[in-house]
Amino acid sequence: MCAALQIGSRIFRPGKPLPFRSAHHARTAPWAGFARAESRAWWVSQGAVLAEIPAHQFAERSDRTRQLVWESVPTGSAVCGIFIESSGLLKVVTRAASPEEFARFEHPRMPLISECTAVEELFRIPLPAELQETGELFGNRWI
Repeated sequence: MCAALQIGSRIFRPGKPLPFRSAHHARTAPWAGFARAESRAWWVSQGAVLAEIPAHQFAERSDRTRQLVWESVPTGSAVCGIFIESSGLLKVVTRAASPEEFARFEHPRMPLISECTAVEELFRIPLPAELQETGELFGNRWI
């Protein structure tokens, strides 16, 4: 599972508010862990909605060395999430690592990455209050 996400110059970890976009929302919500891609249909049946997280990079923690291994998110793509409307929590969606990914990251799960449905809309998410004065989210690109 994703140990950290980088958006602009900011590093986000589980438990912290994370910006996202869905068909119903463009906002931030607490990052409340992970959801397996294989379970997305179940989450949606429970009232959750699919979300896009505008990360520039993600990191996995090696199970062997415990070090973070970073990878860029391709331009025009986002990390997939699931927003649980009833609780206001956001989960990052993960999938099984390929053999090559497992060899590089030394971790069995990877974040699910997909093309954004609307890249410009994704980057218009309001800044969390603690970042509004610093402009650090998205590298001083106000959204």
